[in-house]
Amino acid sequence: MTILIEAISIVVRLDALDRLGVDGRDSFINLIPNQTYYEDEKIGRVGFMEEHDALDFIKKLSSIGLYQCDDSGAFKDFAILLQEQEEIYRCPWIERFEIEWENRLLDVAAFIDSCGKVWLEDDPGSFIGPADWSPDRGIVYTSNDNDLRYQKTLSAPDGGILDQYLLPTGELTYIGRSRRWFDLPILCLIRMPVRLSLCTCALGAASAHLMQMDFVSRIYFGLFGTFLGLGMCAEFAERNKMAPRWTTRIPSFIRKPSS
Repeated sequence: MTILIEAISIVVRLDALDRLGVDGRDSFINLIPNQTYYEDEKIGRVGFMEEHDALDFIKKLSSIGLYQCDDSGAFKDFAILLQEQEEIYRCPWIERFEIEWENRLLDVAAFIDSCGKVWLEDDPGSFIGPADWSPDRGIVYTSNDNDLRYQKTLSAPDGGILDQYLLPTGELTYIGRSRRWFDLPILCLIRMPVRLSLCTCALGAASAHLMQMDFVSRIYFGLFGTFLGLGMCAEFAERNKMAPRWTTRIPSFIRKPSS
């Protein structure tokens, strides 16, 4: 069989779930946090667009008894496959290749059994993917994160988050992720550097007022707070490429908007 690989794909061996016992498959299904799961006879795939969500899911897989790597350092029960990128560890039970679909090359994978047989679809040009998949709704890969300009954050119908970006072509694209602590309405006040600097400026001025300092000292404390807020944002953004530049990492995957 052949499955579609998009964005960050966690590919699980179904025989590894059987090893967990009669409730192994149910335990796995209950862990899936989104609607991206599909499978063939040998492997199943869960997709993510944000690294934090993928790592959180990997921890959950480990909690039910699935192993990421064997003693040789190769993927064992599940593999982490990145769209159009090589595996981070060796994976002897996965065959990666490309197929052409409506004038577009798609990244796909198939299972390899212990005898070396590759389990492909009867039609070499077909694959298993999301039920509503189409080329204009697929996920595309970009190697340059600077192409993405953050616009705003939207609530998704499934309770998650969609960060909206603008490409140089003028098209809007989206990165889906789970809702996190900084998406709470009260914390949105400090999501952008300017807002954070205003908050720290106000705290500096208030501190000077409480210490009964004169007007000039309050200005100095306010300016100190402003630069402190900007410095915090700059340092955080330097260590973590984020969008908004200091709240969530920008992955190299973007979702095409629905037509």
